[in-house]
Amino acid sequence: ELFSVCGALKRARLVHPGVAEVVFVKKEDAITAYKKYNNRCLDGQPMKCNLHMNGNVITSDQPILLRLSDTPSVKKEGELRRSSASTASNPPAEVDPDTILKALFKSSGVSASVQPTEFKIKL
Repeated sequence: ELFSVCGALKRARLVHPGVAEVVFVKKEDAITAYKKYNNRCLDGQPMKCNLHMNGNVITSDQPILLRLSDTPSVKKEGELRRSSASTASNPPAEVDPDTILKALFKSSGVSASVQPTEFKIKL
């Protein structure tokens, strides 16, 4: 019922407690559902969505542009040199996931004993 708001479903089933599979008719609807529900709070815990398309699994651990692009981005050799030089002078900022969860969902993050709800979205 939750995912049917995004489009027509072929099927939705509970794989086991905490994991569900949702199969959409249209690719665009699956992408919309992924964008809408990934990391959204459900019963006080963030939902973890994976998008399964054409045998590939797109997870929330991958950068957003790579997840939603049709082809992986390829940098040219000159771009690699420039980006590695700027990375050395500007190290990436470290972000505490619990702080982000508190700010976005007014929750204290995932406790050690509770697993996030996981959804597999397929075409």
